[in-house]
Amino acid sequence: MKIIYTLIFLFFQILLCVFSIPYLPQTYPSEQNDNKKSFRTANQVIYLGPNINTNDREIILNAFKQIERRTCLRFNVLEFKKLPRHGMPNNHKSYGVIMKSNRFYGYIDREISKYQLKSTIYLSNRGLHHSNKNTARGIIMDQILKYMGLKEEYLRPDAPSYVKEFRPYPKKRAVQFSDEQLDWPYDPESVTMPFDSPRYMKPTIYCPGRVQKSFGAGQREGLLTIWDAVKINSMYCPNRIVNVDRRRGPCVVARKNFSMSKVRQNEFTVHKYKTNI
Repeated sequence: MKIIYTLIFLFFQILLCVFSIPYLPQTYPSEQNDNKKSFRTANQVIYLGPNINTNDREIILNAFKQIERRTCLRFNVLEFKKLPRHGMPNNHKSYGVIMKSNRFYGYIDREISKYQLKSTIYLSNRGLHHSNKNTARGIIMDQILKYMGLKEEYLRPDAPSYVKEFRPYPKKRAVQFSDEQLDWPYDPESVTMPFDSPRYMKPTIYCPGRVQKSFGAGQREGLLTIWDAVKINSMYCPNRIVNVDRRRGPCVVARKNFSMSKVRQNEFTVHKYKTNI
């Protein structure tokens, strides 16, 4: 019996590697996506899965709301219902189903017809239940935006010019960035920067505009930065980008009044993921 369970587990892991773009808790060597442009649309139909409880729902809906405030992304969030095997009848729209996972976060895309894509979006249980509600919202925003194509700023190819790790950050992987994201300046306060970044990273001489304690402020406060919004809108509605000077990025122009992060550096809680929980 033990052997059967082991084989089932291995089979499931193989399916994840083959059919998904995983964001596992441990280091993953590369992202299996050769499409540098986002293949999603700005309007998303999202179902909340059966294992999403009332508290989870509140965090997720607040995450969607914050993303919608500054971008053209729109999420039509619906309660879960048993869908037909071949997708929604008489509807060619793709859709996503949000599930909660104790083991990993990420998404699996599955083509169910020539015109339909079904995505299963896994959100981390630890992210949803972080002790600080703002940070919980920020973690979920980051995981949702990975699904929409916005990747971790600290993994950008130009990141070493602006941030230096004084101790290794545990979650590293090779990702495929969209041209739209890389066209805009590096943002150490992005919601895609881990909320505990100041425990691992500090600015280099080429990032005088930000201080160490501001790193990851977007995720700690559960808010998009201006540059997060610019990058997302560049991907989905470039006509909305008006009078934005890419030469005046956050590492160049100092913030007059630092108020985005209300959490002091010595109050950070390290957010650890384990492979098996």
